[in-house]
Amino acid sequence: MDHDIKLNHLLIGELNYELRIRGVTSERDQDVKREMLGRLLDKERRGQVQNLLDPSYVFANERDDIEYALLSIRQLINEFEGTTSDSVYKRVKSRFAHITSRVQRMPIDAEVNDHEQRDFKNKSYATCIELDAELHDRVLPSVAALLPDPSQVSTSTQQPILNVPNSQLSHSFRSVPINSSLIEVISPTNIAEISDEISVDKGLDPQQREAANMVVELFDVLRSDERLG
Repeated sequence: MDHDIKLNHLLIGELNYELRIRGVTSERDQDVKREMLGRLLDKERRGQVQNLLDPSYVFANERDDIEYALLSIRQLINEFEGTTSDSVYKRVKSRFAHITSRVQRMPIDAEVNDHEQRDFKNKSYATCIELDAELHDRVLPSVAALLPDPSQVSTSTQQPILNVPNSQLSHSFRSVPINSSLIEVISPTNIAEISDEISVDKGLDPQQREAANMVVELFDVLRSDERLG
């Protein structure tokens, strides 16, 4: 039995079985039985493992109990749609641990219809594997798994930075015909004053204000090119 399962996930018949194979039978209530089983499992964790055999084992009874358990687990899976943190998922996993160990523990009586018992044991174990796969297929992805990778988002949304050489910038300015008299009349100082007035009057943000300052630099380049030309 998986020591990590939650004992409160087991049905009363499954709980009684786990106690019985450890040599305990009791008429106490379920809470007391779970405490008793918990103490026995603690001993097994410390290495005190017993020979887990059902003293009242009867194949027909065991077959009925296993068939009922597999049927109820299948019904839970058919109605399940959630994540691995869902209580139904945890309950099914706990009961899987119980029933799988129980099937593997079934003795094969060579003297009493050996073929029937072996066939039932093999088919039941295959059903456990099949149901476990079905449960896995019905698990929904967690919210965290649905969220995009932050590193991918930052990479995809980052705007490319254009690096334009100064030579290309100067060439593009020279290719535009400019009236030289207009350049002489409108000085960089005048443009700077106009830029400041626009920024104040229109309430421009820093980025827009920077664009206005670029106008000043543009006219400064044009004046230099005109003088050199």
